[in-house]
Formats: sequence, C-alpha cells, structure tokens
Amino acid sequence: TEGLTPSTLWLAAEVGTNKSAKKHLLQMFPEVSVFDTPKPEQLIYRILSIATNPGDLVLDVYLGSGTTAAVAHKMGRRYVGIECGDHVITHCAKRLQLVIGGEPGGISKEVGWTGGGGFDFVEVNKIPLDSKRQPIRVSPLDISCYPRKSRKIGLAATGVQSQTSQAERR
Repeated sequence: TEGLTPSTLWLAAEVGTNKSAKKHLLQMFPEVSVFDTPKPEQLIYRILSIATNPGDLVLDVYLGSGTTAAVAHKMGRRYVGIECGDHVITHCAKRLQLVIGGEPGGISKEVGWTGGGGFDFVEVNKIPLDSKRQPIRVSPLDISCYPRKSRKIGLAATGVQSQTSQAERR
C-alpha cells in the first residue's frame, strides 16, 4: 500500500486478537494442540502492508504456527521461515499447504486470496552436538535449538506466486 502512515493505536476490531487467531488455527488444525497466543493474520497483514511491497522478502526466524509466512504468501511476498520443533511440520508446512490450496480464513477475503503459488521445505534433522549436548557451530549463523526436546529445524521459502491477489492488482 503506497503512502500508508501507520497509526499508533491498533484496535482489536481492525487487527484481530489472540482469541480470534486461536479460533482460526483450531479451524485449520482441529486434531492438534495450537499455541496459546497466536498472532492474528490481520495484525501481520497490517505490519507487512506498512513495511513491505509485493515481491519483497520477509524473514521470520520464529515461525511458530506459520502466520507470517501464510500472510506473506497471500500478499505476494517472498518469505523465509525458520522454526525448531515438530510443529514446523504439523503446523507450519501444513498451514502453507492449506494456503496454497486456497484456505479461506484470515485475510483471504480481504486480499482476494483463492490459492496458488508454492513453497520449498527443508528439514534439518541432525544438528551436530558436542559431548555436553551443545550445538556445534556449523556455519557463520549459529543455529541452535538446544535444550529443546526436538532437534528439527524447518525452513520454508516461496518463490514467485502463480496467482496475484486482488490487493496486488489494485
């Protein structure tokens, strides 16, 4: 959105609540437990509308349930998301598959989202640990999940959308 000046007070009626976000997640994932304080898609949409343009790259190093990646995808932004734990598969990858299939919740109606695009998913199962079970630095970026139970790291990234949303066509 060109020329949008952010206001300093964002009301729940405009950007949603943790309660509305949790309800949205429960609709998508009725068989798994969801986060207690998920962020609503409307809030992330407001932030990305102010801070990015279509085609920009969005980085979320705490992917959580995948809200930022889902919103970025629906808005025609490229994204990279990183998360530790099994929920990177049960929540994040599954959510992005639903988005690609045209998931109608969140900001879908607002941006005219009906599905499309794709993402790449990489799972890193074996993070080298030293004798004290501390991660060994494997690159200039210190990727660490310790002391979490799972050592899975998931990365999701998208390229060019195969469909543009109505918001992008305006």
